[in-house]
Amino acid sequence: MSSKDLHSVRLDKGKCVGCTACLKRCPTEAIRIRKGRATIIDEMCIDCGECIRVCQQHAKIAVTDPLSSINRFKYKIALPAPTLYGQFKKLNDISSISRGLMRMGFSDVFDVARGADIASRAIMEKLKMIFQRPFWRDKITLFTLWMLMVIISVGLHMHNFNNFLIYKYTFWHALEQRSLYAPA
Repeated sequence: MSSKDLHSVRLDKGKCVGCTACLKRCPTEAIRIRKGRATIIDEMCIDCGECIRVCQQHAKIAVTDPLSSINRFKYKIALPAPTLYGQFKKLNDISSISRGLMRMGFSDVFDVARGADIASRAIMEKLKMIFQRPFWRDKITLFTLWMLMVIISVGLHMHNFNNFLIYKYTFWHALEQRSLYAPA
């Protein structure tokens, strides 16, 4: 399976006129104009859909599966990202989203942000055990560890922009000594 198969945005090059609207609005700079047409760099695309929203030529297409495709799986787990909740105005209780997903046929719902918080805490605990000192107060050590993780992932050919963001935010939260769920 190629990285193209994992993305939810496709480009219809026949409709693209090279206007650069998508290039200017892409938050990860994953779009380039080559030979008068947009090109999506798969390793940098985070599937945010901003290019779909701003393309007046409708050259960007959202690739989706029908809801019935979840029936292929024994376990049907929904992983809502924090951006999902932002789509609803006047949402007072995010558990209503989870209940709705369960009614749609998912057997469980696990919030992506909670998973990132768990991973962040686990990494912090492991690093505390390794260094046996409060390293998070030492910004140089923390930055060095963060860069080391990025270099290791590149060396293992597992690096993509999403991994970079995970490392960045995990160590930022460690540095600030905050949970992802802590009030600002």
